[in-house]
Amino acid sequence: MGARAPHRRMTRHRALAVGMMGAVLLASCQTAPPPATAPPSPATARPAPAADASVAPPTTTAGRPGSATTTVAPSTTVAPPTTVAPPTTVAPPTTVAPSTVMPPVAAGAGRTWAVAFSDDFNGSALDTTRWTPCFSWAQNTTNCTYSFNNGRERYQPGQVRLSGGIARLVAEPVPGGDGGSPTKTYRSGLLSTTNRPASSGQPGSLFSFRYGYAEARMKLPAQHGFFTAWWMLPPDPGSYNYAYEIDVLEHLGGGDPISHMTVHHTNRTSWWSANSNAPNGACPTFDPSQAFHTYGVDWQPASIAFYIDGTECGRFTGPVWNGDLELILNLMVDVDWQRQVGAGLVDPTLSASLDVDYVKVWQRR
Repeated sequence: MGARAPHRRMTRHRALAVGMMGAVLLASCQTAPPPATAPPSPATARPAPAADASVAPPTTTAGRPGSATTTVAPSTTVAPPTTVAPPTTVAPPTTVAPSTVMPPVAAGAGRTWAVAFSDDFNGSALDTTRWTPCFSWAQNTTNCTYSFNNGRERYQPGQVRLSGGIARLVAEPVPGGDGGSPTKTYRSGLLSTTNRPASSGQPGSLFSFRYGYAEARMKLPAQHGFFTAWWMLPPDPGSYNYAYEIDVLEHLGGGDPISHMTVHHTNRTSWWSANSNAPNGACPTFDPSQAFHTYGVDWQPASIAFYIDGTECGRFTGPVWNGDLELILNLMVDVDWQRQVGAGLVDPTLSASLDVDYVKVWQRR
């Protein structure tokens, strides 16, 4: 997520976050707006994928690979919380009834909303006609891809688990490292509608769309060091030059009250944040690990508006992307941004999950 030279993913750890998170990170909900700070300098070109997807992407100092931001010293104002021994397994989710939701935005005179994409995650297995558990640059589903942002995780299909109408993206430690890499000490889960892994021989998106309202209902991890990302990128098989990015939600974990909502535009050389003038824009702050909440974006030709629980948090009015976008949800572990603001992993034996009730996209007809 972020305005930078196209990278392997999320350009973030913005200076905004550092300025704001030292005061609010890991604190109870606060409402005082943070001071406006200059965003980090975005990157403009994502490196081509390695022939072997097990090779980690280039090291960065920002929210995504290939970014060229100024390194910010980690915050020393947030004391690590007291930890408790982690459970050996992740508890099964509570069953959630299938949703009958509609967008919180009116379709407009003479128009209606039509469902373009929907998954309530009923059943026991991931629907592979809708999702791949890998990034688009992965070579195969066995070795889905290492993290970017110097995170500890490697994505694996087995880390997406369905039960009771919920998809759980589970991050679990792997003593000694996963896939032969001593730095990748976690396996984690990812959902994407992007290009299938290269070895499938089936190029193209499982799903992409142009303009509409996209929403996910989720309960975020309570543990420190686990980073939630719900974002959208243009389909770009082959060149991996992602010119635009919408981050519907980025969350640092550990009960942090801030939900980061960002647009990276102009070849990701610039960015706009709904959080610039207040912690959650026009939306209240809260601990997203305590209950399910909805996180949505209304992307139309003239604007991009962000929503939490049906309330508009902020609106970007341009330049607005006029091509297709794909959907991505993933759970990262101990990335650069978290460490730089004092929100990194406290206990490397912890497991955590991002629980997703549904993902839906509507378009006006």
